[in-house]
Amino acid sequence: NFKAIYDSTPEFKSLLVDGKIYAVPNMARYMNRMGLVPMIRGDLVKAYGLAMPTSFDELYNVLKVFREKNPDIYPWVCRNNNVLYNTAFAMGAGVGMYYDGDVEGGKWLYGQTTDNFKTVLTYISSLYKDGLLDVDYATTTAQQWQEKMSTGKGLFYFDNPSFAINFDAALKQIDASYEMTPMPTLTNSFGQTRNYYYAMHWLEKMVVNAEVADPERTMKFVDWMYSDEGTDLTNFGIEGTTYDKNGDEYVLKQDIVTKHKSGDSDPWRGFMGEYGLGLLGFSFRIDERNQWQFMDPAIKGWYDLWIGDKNMRNPQVAPSFTEEERTQVADILTKCNTIYDSEINNFITGKKAVSEWDAVAQQLKDAGADTLVQIYNTAASR
Repeated sequence: NFKAIYDSTPEFKSLLVDGKIYAVPNMARYMNRMGLVPMIRGDLVKAYGLAMPTSFDELYNVLKVFREKNPDIYPWVCRNNNVLYNTAFAMGAGVGMYYDGDVEGGKWLYGQTTDNFKTVLTYISSLYKDGLLDVDYATTTAQQWQEKMSTGKGLFYFDNPSFAINFDAALKQIDASYEMTPMPTLTNSFGQTRNYYYAMHWLEKMVVNAEVADPERTMKFVDWMYSDEGTDLTNFGIEGTTYDKNGDEYVLKQDIVTKHKSGDSDPWRGFMGEYGLGLLGFSFRIDERNQWQFMDPAIKGWYDLWIGDKNMRNPQVAPSFTEEERTQVADILTKCNTIYDSEINNFITGKKAVSEWDAVAQQLKDAGADTLVQIYNTAASR
C-alpha cells in the first residue's frame, strides 16, 4: 500500500535522507483544497455599499471604512503573530525560505532579504498605524482569535478559511444577516495575483521505535494504515456504527452529526476529537470528506471557489539535503530566526521606520541567509 502511494507521489522524494526512508508521512487521500486566504464580513461590504476588494489596495480602503463605521473594532485580526507569514507570498515576497516561481523561472529565496519584503512590511505597518490591524496582533492566541471572529470583534482575517465555518455559524446566532465571505485572490502592488494552496500532503513524519518487539509485524500494520480499509477506519470510524457507505459516498450517522453541530463550537473537529479520527487522531492517510456534513451547501461552495481559482498555486516542497547541508541549514535558520523575531514587531508597530529594515536584512545576510538560498537551490537542482 505505502510503496504504491510513494512511487506515485513525487513530493515524497524530498523526505529521503541520503536516499533512504527513515519515516513515513501523513498524506491525503482526499483534501478540501484551500490555503491561507482572505475572509471578510461580506454582509458589511454590502451594507456599506462597497465593492468586494480585488487587490490589497482596495482591501485597505474597505478596512478603513470598516474602522470608520465601527470605531471600537480593529477590523483585521490574526493569531500567533502570523500576519506577515500568512500574507507575504500573496503580497509579493515571503517569510523565511520560500519558493517563488516568478523569480528567474522559479527559485528558492530568503524572504526577509528580498527587495519586495520592504513593500510588504510597509503595508502591514500602515495597517497598524491606521488602526486597521488588531493592536494585539502579536499576542492574540488561537482561542482569542476565534472568540473575536465569532463575536463580531473581528471583521477580516487572512488564515485558514475552514474556521470561518464556525465563525459564520456563531455570528448568525447574533444576527442572521451576518456572514463570512471568501474573497478572490488579491492582486498585489507588483501586479501579481497569486497565493498558495496548503500542501497536498501534510508530510508530518512518523517513526517506529527501533526496540519494538516485532518490527516486521508493526510495519505491516503501518502499511495497512495506508490501505483504503485503514483509511476508512481512521477517518470515518466503523461502517454501520459511525457511518454508512453508498458507492463512493461516505455518510456519517445523522445522530452523530446532530450531536456535534448542537454541542460543539467546532463540530467537525469535535467529531474527529471524540473518535480519534483524521487530523485529530491516528490516521496516516487523511480523507477530509468527513467534514462535508458539517457544512451547509453555501459553505461547501467555498471550496469549489478555491479549487477553481487559477491564481492559487501548489507549494513547492523543500528539497532533500545531505547530512552536512541539514546541519548547516538548521544552524543558519536558528541565527536568522533569532534576529528576525527580535526585530520584526518594532517595524510593524512603528517603533522603527521601514527604511531601517535594510540594516536588519544585512544582519540576516551576515548570519547566512544568502548561504541558505545557495544550499536550497543547489539541493533542488540535484
